Amino acid sequence: LRREYTTMGDVVNLSARLMGLACKGGDFPRTLCCEGTYYQSLDNMQYRALPPAKLKGKAMEQFTFEPLREIASKKRGGSVGKQGRDMEYNQLRGMIAER
Repeated sequence: LRREYTTMGDVVNLSARLMGLACKGGDFPRTLCCEGTYYQSLDNMQYRALPPAKLKGKAMEQFTFEPLREIASKKRGGSVGKQGRDMEYNQLRGMIAER
């Protein structure tokens, strides 16, 4: 069974730009993340801050980070869960419940 999915939005576009940036230079393969991911996982990961990057489709330079290693955390207590898209999530739940 084959399935295809499409995701859209600013975060998806930013992720695609970071993937392209990660492929440039001699450090391939490496992982990069945006400022939002950095702040959401700061208690669990150690990062190296990289110079701000000018990315296509973004008016301002974007702060980028490279995850270095996982760290032990007192606050760690399971999955982060979903982030954002509450309206869409609730709409989908309603559609499923109606079936």
